[in-house]
Amino acid sequence: MDMDPFQEVKPSQSKRSWSITKKIYFFGFILWPIWIVGTIWICAKDKEKKRWSQRCLINSIIAIPISIYVIVSLVKTLS
Repeated sequence: MDMDPFQEVKPSQSKRSWSITKKIYFFGFILWPIWIVGTIWICAKDKEKKRWSQRCLINSIIAIPISIYVIVSLVKTLS
């Protein structure tokens, strides 16, 4: 069975736009407090929004103590 190398390959899944919570999750890696905003949709009925909102919650729970530790360490070091 020969395949034409110039044949256009079509993706198996249609492209869907990202939900707001998915965008917030990824932008949270640049500015982590955005994850806290992303947790607003934790009670959403849409399954995808709820899943990404839970991920935002987990990351914010991890990021907050780490940032507090870093800030306290810097304050104690500089004083």
